[in-house]
Amino acid sequence: RKISKWLHRVSLVALGLITLGCQTTPYAGSRSATIAVHSQESLVELRQAVKELLNGREVLVSASAFTKSNRLIIQRKAIKGPGGRIIDTRVDEKPLIFELFAANGQCYVMRKDTGQIKPLARANCQT
Repeated sequence: RKISKWLHRVSLVALGLITLGCQTTPYAGSRSATIAVHSQESLVELRQAVKELLNGREVLVSASAFTKSNRLIIQRKAIKGPGGRIIDTRVDEKPLIFELFAANGQCYVMRKDTGQIKPLARANCQT
């Protein structure tokens, strides 16, 4: 009986380690993507999607977002006083990571920490 309990525990630990090693994809067949050039419409759509994924919080999304990488990292800007010293210490928040991917001919943006996904109908994704 002791051996049976021991084997059960070892099996659970092994299963946990195997699961940690697997990277899940949002959709079957999805692939990392980039956007070569944003149109005005695709940029507006991307900014709106990011805003919605941040529960309505406004952020500045550059026109070069997702053009060189499938990742977009958003971090709070440090607020500095007249002497150049940081006066707002909230910059120690973890940055938010968004990933762009394509699946079934459709482009999507995903907020990495929550797994929330928004489709981007106007973006011309390249895998």
